[in-house]
Formats: sequence, C-alpha cells, structure tokens
Amino acid sequence: MEEVEKTETDDAKVRFIGDPSDDFSGPSSMSKFGMEFPKGKFVAVKDPETRRKLRGHSHFEFEGDEEAEGSRRETDELPALKLEALKEIAAAEGVDFPANTTKAKLMEAIREARIERGNDDN
Repeated sequence: MEEVEKTETDDAKVRFIGDPSDDFSGPSSMSKFGMEFPKGKFVAVKDPETRRKLRGHSHFEFEGDEEAEGSRRETDELPALKLEALKEIAAAEGVDFPANTTKAKLMEAIREARIERGNDDN
C-alpha cells in the first residue's frame, strides 16, 4: 500500500490528556476553540489554525506524535482514571506500587509492566 503524505488540508487527530505537570489531572472533557475534547479520546481537527494552537498546548497531543505512539499509546484509558481506579488495575495486573504513589508514577508502572509482558497495546 502506498503511503499518503499528510497535507495541511487533512484532518489531524488530537486528544486532551489533562495537565502533564499535575499527574494528568483535569476535567473529563475540555472545550477549546469551539470544539469539545473528551479526555483520552482522539478528535479530528480540520482547521489548520486550531491545529497550530493545539500543537503548542501541553494538555493536548496529536496522533502520531512520539508521546502519543509511545509513552501513552498503550495506556489511552489511564489518564482519564482516578488514582483509586489505577490502583485496582495495578493490583489486578500484578504491578507493585507504594501506598503513597502518585497517579503519574502508577501509570508509568502499569505501562512498564505491560511492555515487559509484551502486552503494550492495552
């Protein structure tokens, strides 16, 4: 299959991830530039100006970005979850964590455990 190069008229997929400097905290969705972005879900963005503005916003990531494809690709559902829900997932998946862990550290531990098990697309 021939690869098609993206142009400025193509849609870009963008998702709201929350505040990366505060354990990805934030609301379950964010309204920006007349669009609604549910946390953790990609949304097609057609307008080049909106894409440009979102590209510089730390609370959003683009599909195909290194972070979107790497560090959080297999944990798309994790940033939207509360710490207690993450602790339940970690316990069910056999991930060890200290009682006073942060959300960011726990997400990273789950991600690393999934990669070690070869289950990096959950």
